Amino acid sequence: MDVEVCDGEYGVVVKYTRKGTMKYTDLVIGSGIGCYTVGLELSRSIASEELIQEKLEMLIQENAQKLYLALDEIQGLIKDERFLAL
Repeated sequence: MDVEVCDGEYGVVVKYTRKGTMKYTDLVIGSGIGCYTVGLELSRSIASEELIQEKLEMLIQENAQKLYLALDEIQGLIKDERFLAL
């Protein structure tokens, strides 16, 4: 994640990019508590995204294992052909 903090006309501007695709800009008026709040919300958002990503990866892995077992039952397929089918 890339984070850029700079002084803006009305307060501190926090710009951050997540995995190069989503871009966010927050304006923090004041200092200390505002910066902490933005950091906390950003941490929650990232944690939520990472949890969703982990669950999706587990689901994909489980389905790949099921498919591999089904492919194993097909007569005549060699190991390399099973991997290619995945």
